[in-house]
Amino acid sequence: AVDLQFIPDIKLGMRNAKEKEKRLRALKAGMSKEQRQTIAEQQKQLLERQTTPDSPEALAALPSLSRKDISPLPLAFHPERLTSDGQPPVLSEDVRTNGLHYLKIAFPLEIFDTEELDLPPFFTSMLNHVGTARHDYATFDDLLAAVGADMEFDYSLESNLAASGRLHGLLSCRFSALDETWPKALDYLNERLTSTVFTERKRIMELLRQRNSKYRLSVQEDAHLFTRMRAGAGLTTQATCVEHWQGLTHYLACRRAAAMTSSKLIPLLERFEAMMAKLSTATPLAITHVGPASG
Repeated sequence: AVDLQFIPDIKLGMRNAKEKEKRLRALKAGMSKEQRQTIAEQQKQLLERQTTPDSPEALAALPSLSRKDISPLPLAFHPERLTSDGQPPVLSEDVRTNGLHYLKIAFPLEIFDTEELDLPPFFTSMLNHVGTARHDYATFDDLLAAVGADMEFDYSLESNLAASGRLHGLLSCRFSALDETWPKALDYLNERLTSTVFTERKRIMELLRQRNSKYRLSVQEDAHLFTRMRAGAGLTTQATCVEHWQGLTHYLACRRAAAMTSSKLIPLLERFEAMMAKLSTATPLAITHVGPASG
């Protein structure tokens, strides 16, 4: 147990004020008469600008909303299903999005074996930041940027562990791109989903160190959240899994991974490759698209 005590310094504010006054006096003493006059004039001009009311024309240019402009009912969406029954649903909604397409692909976490379920936090973060069989990470990232595309993988827990010990959850891919570059952007999405490799050891080791640093800082700044997750672990299978993926248990896993040498990293990379092989051939639960009908 750790007992932390924070003792306020009641004289700190007074000391800071005196130090500030001392610095300002020294600064003023080093100024010429012309410099002091210039600052005084600038202060006067600033005060005039801040206290002068906006003109009616400027106020009229500001957009405004009233309650009658907002419907009390939620927006109605009527996505079109683009696949027949028996196939994974592909749902598309033609919505005004200023020429942007938004795509989300959801895979079931059940495609992974039970012994692989400690890796989704690491695996999804790696998918966002490693290369493919055709391009290293830096090149692939530049190609995405050139077509105005953005891609992110994440995971979520949908329910408790089943009686069989299998996990019900989603591994999702969120993807967006410009309408004029949409076909080419989809080529890069396909490349990511089918040919991601984990061969850039130096980069992967750096990513593991960054993740460890991030969680170490989180533990320091939000210790109460980690304590709450730790206390809840064991009460339900879902709470246990959340703590395992996001809590102190995961931080300890991050610390171990960050300390790995290049040779000890090989078994972890092999596990990532095995998970990628399953993902690249998996059937999505659903695909949703929002944007221009041309998509």
